[in-house]
Amino acid sequence: MALNQIEYLLSVDEFNNPAYLKGKSSVALLLSRLIVLEPGSDPLHPTMGLGIKNYRFNSNSDNINELKSDLKKQIETFLPQYTGVEISMNISKNKILNVSILIGDTEYRYSTEITTDSLKAVDLNDIKNL
Repeated sequence: MALNQIEYLLSVDEFNNPAYLKGKSSVALLLSRLIVLEPGSDPLHPTMGLGIKNYRFNSNSDNINELKSDLKKQIETFLPQYTGVEISMNISKNKILNVSILIGDTEYRYSTEITTDSLKAVDLNDIKNL
């Protein structure tokens, strides 16, 4: 697994050098981008992206398996260096989708219930870039 991955950000650090994330933080960023990215946004890879906001009105237990399968296919296709991922999802009683992605011995959790500024699925429309 490529956990020594470096992912450059679109900014600079305090020394005016390109800012980047390294290791597990870079993997978390790549996964976040893949989840939020709308298919068709990248002309070189038109099928890249889960487009999570498209699922906001379909967030019931019947669609969780479809969403989970779509996310797994996206990871296998566009992040093949992270094979053997385990994905679990659930919808809380507040209709908040919780996603857990296990890669190796690291769990990447995307949950808004544990934050003070809760981001619900309907708010994903406002996210432009991660």
